[in-house]
Amino acid sequence: MSPGGGCGLQIRQRVETSLVSSILTRLRHFFPVNTMESVNEVIICFESVSRAIMAEEALTKQAFNVRVMPVPSGIRGGCGFCLRFSPEDIDRASAFLSECGFDISEAWEKSGTTGTYRKFTIDRTAGGTDGEKR
Repeated sequence: MSPGGGCGLQIRQRVETSLVSSILTRLRHFFPVNTMESVNEVIICFESVSRAIMAEEALTKQAFNVRVMPVPSGIRGGCGFCLRFSPEDIDRASAFLSECGFDISEAWEKSGTTGTYRKFTIDRTAGGTDGEKR
């Protein structure tokens, strides 16, 4: 090996590239690309962690884009974990979860302009959201 680093330099470059990639992936979660929409994400809370994980598995098998995450600060509800969706998937996802017997504790939508969460009600009979909140 050369005294200038050789293999060690290549390993360091790979680690740095991996670290930068990981940081960018995490930042995309907090800084969505499209902030022009009024609502950029919807979260639903469950009464237990196991139900949240089972719901995520069921939704993933049905090709929903869903992610388990800790309940954001400022929201006190459910078991401490929630599922995050894009707004256009919530109606279909809540209908599917209702069919599968999952009870949703709470639902919240995040404003793309202010970044604050607002609680809304999911209409359990039609599988959609309550009209007065949307």
